[in-house]
Parts: sequence; structure tokens; C-alpha cells
Amino acid sequence: MAEQKIAVPDVSWMGDEPLETESSFALARTGEIPFSSVDEIEDWEVILPSKSDRLCLSYEDHVFPMYEVVFKDMGFCLPFSDFQREVLRWTKLSPSQIHPNSYAFMSAFELVCQYLRFSASNNVFFTIFTVQRGTAWVSFRQNKKIFDIFAGKVRSFKERFFLVRPRSEVALNTLLQAVEGKALVRRPFFPLCWSRDHFGYESKDFGRSVSSLTEEEKDVHLKLWAFVQSFLRGIKTNKRGNPMMSAKGKPVTKPRFINTYDLVVFEDPNDYLGSYTLSCFFFSSFVLFIIFHV
Repeated sequence: MAEQKIAVPDVSWMGDEPLETESSFALARTGEIPFSSVDEIEDWEVILPSKSDRLCLSYEDHVFPMYEVVFKDMGFCLPFSDFQREVLRWTKLSPSQIHPNSYAFMSAFELVCQYLRFSASNNVFFTIFTVQRGTAWVSFRQNKKIFDIFAGKVRSFKERFFLVRPRSEVALNTLLQAVEGKALVRRPFFPLCWSRDHFGYESKDFGRSVSSLTEEEKDVHLKLWAFVQSFLRGIKTNKRGNPMMSAKGKPVTKPRFINTYDLVVFEDPNDYLGSYTLSCFFFSSFVLFIIFHV
């Protein structure tokens, strides 16, 4: 049974969809959630929603809604990393206000930074990405492409949500911070329910310019671009999968980007990224062999 809800006082800004969408887990009335592995069971508990539960409501005991696809298909697990926590804090968004595709972008960005031995920086992330608002959900769009969009099962994400509750002090410490005052108060690092605060700003206010970065962040930004630009160009193909040729009889090429889907689902992301440039080379060589020898 779900935790007691505390309705958000003003819901007029949300639109109808988040207020009307019921969880398919509640509608199924199975009494269980098919996929419930979000991290260590002693730290986090997955709760089956009721038919009255909604994504945009506030819940007691620091319970918050999350989407199945983020865990099941994107390899995400709790707790939120320092970087993910900072993105949520900076954008003033709750976890379920963000479109799942943006979780894939955050994970991919963080994995690339880890591979290149940099700390994932919120400031650098928002020189590459900008906030894009839909009818209800907020997503991150690239200013200049580095990552391919996650090509997975995201379409029905809105109905497939459950509730997550921290069940240990370890879990609570990743959600709450101490606030200075006369008495010790702990508040969430970021909103746990849908917040209007984000919409008090223009989308562009969350972006960062390269000139505003520290020297260390500028170096990270530069090396991220250099890493992607080191990929050999791919060969464009038509609908039948055949290589496209120019009027001069040469193969038409296209830039290659980081495959977000492959990266976040790969068992060892470091191995995947380490072989990425090499795999691009073999792919291009194979296509060229077909073109000129068949």
C-alpha cells in the first residue's frame, strides 16, 4: 500500500496529463511490480502505487515516484550520484519531472567523464545541454551533438511509475542535507515532488557558457569535444542499408557520436569506450572493402 499523499496546493500549472495518469502497476492489480531492483534492498524500498497515486503529488517519509524504464532499460540505480544530485538541484526539478531520455544523457555524460578521468561537472554538462520544456515534462537537448539519443522503450514511461522510499540512514543521507539554523534541520537536496520553482526561470537561465567555466572545467570541456571528434566518420546508407555514393563515386560520410543506448547498457562502459574509436575504424574499413571489392 502506498504512503499517505500530501497534495500539491496549486496544480494549475501542471497540465492535465500528470494529474490524470494512473500507474499501470496499480491498474494491473497484481500486488507486485515486475521490475523492482533499484539498488541495495536494505537501503531502498519499491512501493506499489495505488490508483489514486500520481507522479506530481508529494508523499510522506521522503517517498518519491520514479519510472521503471530508467532502472530497467537504462541501467540506472540509486543512490543519485553527486553529479545527478547537482543537476536536479540546479534545475530545481524533482526526479519524475525529468524525461527519462535525459537520465540516459546524464548517465552517458558521467560515464564518459569517468572514462576520461574527469569529475562530471554540472557546469560543463549545461554547456553541452540546454533545458527543453514540453507540455509537462522537462528534458535536456544538446546545443551541439555529442551523444545519440537513447533508442529504447521510452514511449509508455508515463504510466509505468512506482514509488521509492529510502529505508536506511545511508539512503537518507543521499537525499537530505543539513540546513544551518537554530535547530538542526535536514531538507532534500532537490525537490522530491513536482516543483513550480523551475518555471520561475527561463530555459536559457539554466545554460552555461564556456567563458563562465573555471580553467579546470574548460579543460574538461575541450577534452570531451576532442574525444568525440577523434571518431572516424561513418558511411551513410540508404533505406536498404547500402552505402550512399556521391556524384564522384565516393562514399558519403557522416560524423559519429557516442551511442548513448549502447554505452548505458554495456556491461563494462570503460571497455566499450576504450574500443569505440577502434570499432569505428573497423566499421569504416569494412564498408570501404565492400564498396571497392564487390
